Amino acid sequence: MQNIYQRRLVGQQSGVQVNMPVDKTDRILPEVGDQIVATVGCFTRGRIDRPFFVSADKLQRYLGQAQSMRRDARNETYIQLYEAMRAGAAGAVVSRLSSDEASNAHIVIAADTEAIHVTTNLALAGNWLLSIQMMDCINAGVYVDVSRGINNPQHVHLRIRERDKDSQGNDTNEGAMLYELEGSVVDGELDENNNSIFIGDVAHRFYGDWLQIQANPDVDPNIMNQRYAQRYGVPVVAFSDAGVVSVRNKSQAVAMLGKTNLKYRYLIAATADMTLVSELMSLAQDFNRKLFIEVSGLLSPEAAAAWLSNFNYSAQGGMYFDFNWSPLRRDDPTGVSGNVVFGTVGQKAGAACARNAITNGFGLSQLNQPIAGKDYFITGTRISQIYQLDDTDLALLAKARINPAIFSEYHDGSGYVWADSFSGAKKNGITKLASASEIMIWVQDMWGRFGKGLLQKPMEAAIDSMTKFSNEQLQAMDGSNWLTPSAQLNGQSFAFMVAPSERYPDDHIDTTIMLSIDGVVRVVNISTEVYSRH
Repeated sequence: MQNIYQRRLVGQQSGVQVNMPVDKTDRILPEVGDQIVATVGCFTRGRIDRPFFVSADKLQRYLGQAQSMRRDARNETYIQLYEAMRAGAAGAVVSRLSSDEASNAHIVIAADTEAIHVTTNLALAGNWLLSIQMMDCINAGVYVDVSRGINNPQHVHLRIRERDKDSQGNDTNEGAMLYELEGSVVDGELDENNNSIFIGDVAHRFYGDWLQIQANPDVDPNIMNQRYAQRYGVPVVAFSDAGVVSVRNKSQAVAMLGKTNLKYRYLIAATADMTLVSELMSLAQDFNRKLFIEVSGLLSPEAAAAWLSNFNYSAQGGMYFDFNWSPLRRDDPTGVSGNVVFGTVGQKAGAACARNAITNGFGLSQLNQPIAGKDYFITGTRISQIYQLDDTDLALLAKARINPAIFSEYHDGSGYVWADSFSGAKKNGITKLASASEIMIWVQDMWGRFGKGLLQKPMEAAIDSMTKFSNEQLQAMDGSNWLTPSAQLNGQSFAFMVAPSERYPDDHIDTTIMLSIDGVVRVVNISTEVYSRH
């Protein structure tokens, strides 16, 4: 008998009601996205309808081959993503730029003849068997082959590969496999487990909305056994974009990063496109993300500061930016562009991701350690510095809040490093430091996420939860050496207040966090005194 006790007693019946257990050990989940970067750029493949995630080992699969910076400076974005992942980023959220002329056509498998072609207007009626739309939007096209099913001759066996050419320049069917599946052309056909084996459903089950397939319901399914008894394949180019990317296109691509559910902590801007940089600046401030911006290393220090002065942002809002200037010539790690001048923001963002991956007993990483100095050497081959700086140049860059990537010598070695650790804040307070600004970004994110979970809860219970959470997190921050005692906080390193709003006490909670963030050494003063024997 399974009714010794029950979950629910009805009315006045006699019995034992054992309620569902309630877990009171409520804890905030580990942060999602603190090892992920995001960017907007031009690539040879990648969907254009929304941002998508690219893991560190699938860069070429989802973004295509690296292209030469000498041909188009916009190709640097690919290199920065490559370096970010090699330095420690687990992946990237990418929003691909495209123009209004971009067209992603249907790949159509004919029914009346053995043929595969593309069309932008698919007729509902006609002699077609299958319509395939790939969201990859691959510039070079793909190699598609089709044959009757292996186990059922009325089914379709579909393969879509990357294009691959032999030594004579002819297409082969040996490119890397992108999609392979088999299914029925009859909508509603089920397998022995009552699962749909309609090829459109099979595609969605294994590949989500990256591969969308329609079948013509008016075509006899026996056509597969008759027309495609042998494997038939051809190269097809379904995606094209011959237009010019407009200001509106750029704004839309950036805006989509703000609307995606994919998580990321850092943004990368490796471009001289002022419209794109400006849009990314707004995104970083609006969504509490840190933006690494590369100021071209081909500019002189004066020109770099002048370029940066074109952007208008609030003094405090600059804390979300990390400006970098890298007058370094080095080998393109993808091997395409040779030895050229390009930025280091990818490496810097990747190093931040790698730092975030290592946590202490409180679950916190070393956010108090900026990505700068001798602990973070810039990597690469055949590196040379094309501009030699004097003290005036360094002072100019510091005033503009630009972190130079230059050669530096230390007591135990030398190498190329980010020689300073400014945020872009136009203030002389603590948030001018990159580490302090990142801690502030982390605080806003953590408290904001926890506060979202308190919505629609009873007022007193919500205040108790926020009070407990704030105390635990601030103690952890203090124990991780993020904070330092402050005379303004009566010798404490933090304080906080959680209370109902004075004006709207029925449904508003006011939470105030007061922090004394530990600083970073930017200047060391050394004095020497000499004394005589007597």
